[in-house]
Amino acid sequence: MEKTSLKYIEIQNNPLNEAHNIWKSVKNNSKDVKAGEIKARISTQTYIFQAKRAKFDPKRYLTNWSKKSGKKTNDDNAGRSQQSIIDKFMRIPNNQKGLGSRTHSHTPPTPPEALHDRTRADYGAACSGSVDCTEKTNIVCDTTCKCTATSFRKSTPECAPKIVLKTACTASQPDDQCADANAECTAGKTCVCKSGFYADKDSKCSAKILLKAACTASQPDDQCTDALAACASGNTCLCKSGNFENKDGKCSKQILLKAACTASQPDDQCADALAACASGNTCLCKAGNFENKDGKCAKQILLKAACTASQPDDQCADALAACASGNTCLCKARNFENKDGKCAKQVAFNANCGVAETASDQCVATTECKNDSKGTKKCLCKATHYDSGGTCTPRIVPGVTCAADQCVTHASCNTSSKCQCETGYTATPTVKPTMCSGVIEVATLSYMLVIPIFVSMMFVLR
Repeated sequence: MEKTSLKYIEIQNNPLNEAHNIWKSVKNNSKDVKAGEIKARISTQTYIFQAKRAKFDPKRYLTNWSKKSGKKTNDDNAGRSQQSIIDKFMRIPNNQKGLGSRTHSHTPPTPPEALHDRTRADYGAACSGSVDCTEKTNIVCDTTCKCTATSFRKSTPECAPKIVLKTACTASQPDDQCADANAECTAGKTCVCKSGFYADKDSKCSAKILLKAACTASQPDDQCTDALAACASGNTCLCKSGNFENKDGKCSKQILLKAACTASQPDDQCADALAACASGNTCLCKAGNFENKDGKCAKQILLKAACTASQPDDQCADALAACASGNTCLCKARNFENKDGKCAKQVAFNANCGVAETASDQCVATTECKNDSKGTKKCLCKATHYDSGGTCTPRIVPGVTCAADQCVTHASCNTSSKCQCETGYTATPTVKPTMCSGVIEVATLSYMLVIPIFVSMMFVLR
């Protein structure tokens, strides 16, 4: 019989089927082939499949396996030495193990339907409990050979331990290299939580919490979905100080005083709690407040209450009041405090007065509320002034050029057109007189006359 040259095959699937295919190839290429042998590599060892007939039946006519060194042999000793190798790759009942004496006509134990059940399976290949995976580290057989739950498949290739949170990673490696399923390897080459997750105090990625939802104060600040929110003392995610919740349910930066705002947004969009977005789309102090010299809104001050002269005029709550020199909010000039405790405009000259007010200063300066010639109360010139074309003018003192009804009380304009005191009155003071005086002299004289009369009557009655 002509012996064929040997052929080799890397066994990965069914060794018997592969050997059969190789044998057919050898037979078809050599007309005189009567018998032959095929070398097959299983794991790291090479074995010879030996056939005795041209029609190769791998289940019936597999007569021997021998190691790569080996010479073909059928003797008992060689057979026994290889029996353990055969047993390793074939499911053989215990009562059939051991070759005993062998001849060329000996029929070996029947191998299993699929010899690959005893081979090693590569990563990703199908496997079962009786099959070993080619790799040993960080790999497990679960229907197929795959990395353990705590490992990932590197491009090397190999299964390597997954990387814990906040530890260096490799961007070119698979996404599942990070141990936490909700983490990823960023451009910064570090395993960090994905968007929508945060690293909790247990170093695990947890889903972030929506605005106004319950949170845990002991967890990191970034547990809240909104970057401008934090877990408040009430264990709720709320916008941080200096921010407000806009109409879209997100936190936005608050707006400074006198800066542009949006009328449709909530009132607290203005940074100052005492401010609001005015109709002109500007953050301004609310009614009852004023902008102080520090650029902040402050409560306005009531009438007659203490104020600060260095602050703006509108610090006084009443628009017609101002902080007077005595550091008190008082009504401004040409205004008076009415019966309601508010400042009001003073009544003009010759206008009706006293209808509902009793304040002495309700009339403009140099006027007073009194009856006119018809008995109607009006703001008319005081006694110290005269009506000069609708203006109350100080009356002319004695000795000064005048016209009718312009002289001070108890004086009249004489034929020389000068003010002269009436009879019984004297211009006083002597130098630069300002009035005509005589009332006291008359009163004193009356008193002096009354006393002697009263004393005389007492003596008569006696």
